[in-house]
Amino acid sequence: MSNNLCENLELLYNCIFFTIHNRSRCHVGYSLIANNPFAMSNAKIKNVKGTTSDGKFLIELEYSPEQAKKGQVTFLRIDLFDNLMNNQTRLRHVDCDLIIEKDNIELFKLSSKYGESVYHAISGTFLASYQFNETGIYKISVELEGINFIPITPVFVSFNVAVPANSSENLRISMAS
Repeated sequence: MSNNLCENLELLYNCIFFTIHNRSRCHVGYSLIANNPFAMSNAKIKNVKGTTSDGKFLIELEYSPEQAKKGQVTFLRIDLFDNLMNNQTRLRHVDCDLIIEKDNIELFKLSSKYGESVYHAISGTFLASYQFNETGIYKISVELEGINFIPITPVFVSFNVAVPANSSENLRISMAS
């Protein structure tokens, strides 16, 4: 199987798993799957990249819709790469997590959605979605805890999400300093 087919199968599995294990949100889950921009060839997707705290790994955060607004579901796709010697190779079998915070309060943790302590990204890519309902600065952190079934000292990369007060303005995602 090609890597793209494997990645798409994993993403589909994750969406179905999320829907089944969140029965009270079945309708919402179906809607999210049906409207997932990463499965549409004409979707406009923006991205931002950052390296982990130790510089060894590159994290690419893609998001859609391109013109994301406050109160609208924002779809996220995270791709994980090895960043040694400018040779960016996709990581496989990564134990990781995606955490969204506002004012140092955790609002979303991907692994918690699955009832696990970490999320296992088989192909080095995973999807999430979140609705930014309040004005202000949010922090999206991606933490890596293991690669190829071998634990590592946890490393992370963080991105800032600026949600403007004016609902006609787009939210902005950038690398955190």
